[in-house]
Amino acid sequence: MAPLDGAEVEKPADCALTADELIAKGKRDLICLEISSAVDNFQKACQLIAAEHGDFHESLAAPNLLYGTALLELARSENNILSEAVGNAESDASDSEVEEDTEDQLSEARDPPEILTEEANGDRQTETAGDTDKGKDDVPPVGNVVKKSTEDAPIANGEVTNNSSAAHVESDASELSCAAANDPLENKEGDEDVSTLQLAWEVVEVAKALFRKHNDSEHQLKVADCLEKLAEISCEKEDHEQAINDLLECLEIRMKYAGENDRLIAETHFQLGVTYSLLNNAHSSNASFATSLDYLNKHRSKLVASFEAQETETDSGKADAHRLELQIKEITQLIKEVEERQKENSDTSACKEFKRDIAPLEPLTDVPTSDVTHLIKKKRPIEASEGDLKKPKLEVTELDSANTASVV
Repeated sequence: MAPLDGAEVEKPADCALTADELIAKGKRDLICLEISSAVDNFQKACQLIAAEHGDFHESLAAPNLLYGTALLELARSENNILSEAVGNAESDASDSEVEEDTEDQLSEARDPPEILTEEANGDRQTETAGDTDKGKDDVPPVGNVVKKSTEDAPIANGEVTNNSSAAHVESDASELSCAAANDPLENKEGDEDVSTLQLAWEVVEVAKALFRKHNDSEHQLKVADCLEKLAEISCEKEDHEQAINDLLECLEIRMKYAGENDRLIAETHFQLGVTYSLLNNAHSSNASFATSLDYLNKHRSKLVASFEAQETETDSGKADAHRLELQIKEITQLIKEVEERQKENSDTSACKEFKRDIAPLEPLTDVPTSDVTHLIKKKRPIEASEGDLKKPKLEVTELDSANTASVV
């Protein structure tokens, strides 16, 4: 229906945007950490391109990679929110328990248990007496109840029946059976929902397959980028073996087509070291960290040489010198971080080896565990002479004879 004033209806802003504009907007959202908006924009861009060229057109490769990257970040944010919610729930539960304990202690301090027990017993006795008197008045005659129930029920062939109640029970049973039949369908539909990580993996796999159609260095390096994202997704799924396989293939491609890019190779070795450490493979992890440090130091040396040879007389030369200076500081910071990570990994592996080398204590086998007689202390027997034991008896006899003589 057209508006009454003849004005045109404004279209939503997203409908007027092209696929390239949506991709640019999604990149900006991804940099600004507006992950949900980035996912929506990349999804709309992929839908527009697929509607125009097909689902597996070459132009969908780069948008699918960006879409999968945004989905990976969205899955990570969802996991962080879930872990924080679980932690807050546990803390709230512990706080409520502490508050309940405090309230119980305060109530016991105000009213001792003995007083509360006496009051409860008195109230219980009063309520029992009242209920007894009330029950005597409220009990209806048994005959009236039976008569009413038989009068309400219809009579068929001289027998009392209750067809309405039976029909009601049958209808309830049919409703429950229908509900039980519908529940599995709902559960099945819920099980078919694809998780965010699974969707990210599928989208990046499509992008990798599209990039593989070309053998030039640019497209092959994009394949390596897809493999790196697939490795990150596998790590989120805790499938570290698959992540290592993807990273090794990624490293092979980058060494072949970008061997001069020391920083890129160093980052790949660092990712390998982190993944190996998750598998408790300390030897391979330390080797990957060491290789990463070698490439970073080589890259830093090249930057320092370029900075020293840079002319600073012109404005452009000053800008290039400043850029090189910032890159040198960044690489230096990365070297420190990799060294710290390598040290932590070495300390962890050394601690595990130390625990493994400690021999367990063997139980004592010389003394049987059931025999404890050697632990019982025996009392030393009291040695007394016969003269000392009989002496009190003699004294008593002498005293008795003396008393008898005095009486006589």
